[in-house]
Amino acid sequence: MRTRARKDRKPPDIEYAGLDAGTQYATGRKVDVPLRQGKLDEALQEIQKSHADAQTSYRVIEAFLRRRPEGEIEAISRELEARALRESDSERKYAAASALAFSGRREAALRLLQRAVEENYLPYPAMDRDPLFAGVRETPEFGRIRALAIERQRQIVAPWKARAAHSKS
Repeated sequence: MRTRARKDRKPPDIEYAGLDAGTQYATGRKVDVPLRQGKLDEALQEIQKSHADAQTSYRVIEAFLRRRPEGEIEAISRELEARALRESDSERKYAAASALAFSGRREAALRLLQRAVEENYLPYPAMDRDPLFAGVRETPEFGRIRALAIERQRQIVAPWKARAAHSKS
């Protein structure tokens, strides 16, 4: 039996993030969920409430949504890309790539997405559904990065599948 979702109830990932209120993770969910749902005003409000100016990904999104001057958005984008490239956590490269793609910074987004995959952050199939990549998804570069992610996943999973098949025989 299915239950109806209450209209006043928050999405599950927002409720879950509430268990960890005040953390960077919780703040991120409060921005990312409405942003990916296309609720741009709500995402912008959450960015403002969080004082996320230290979060360069949110700074570029905020500048883009506020239609800031092109030079300002470009400067923030360059800073975000440089910071993300220095990160050892490739998931952050993916997050930065999604913010840049959303903000119309196609080349920088694809460079970071490529690097994330090269460093074995393998976001397939999520990258196919992430609405922030809508502006780059149909490019040949995205297709090549996607293919690389699929191939690397296959390479990682193949030995496990072989062991599982061998243990069944």
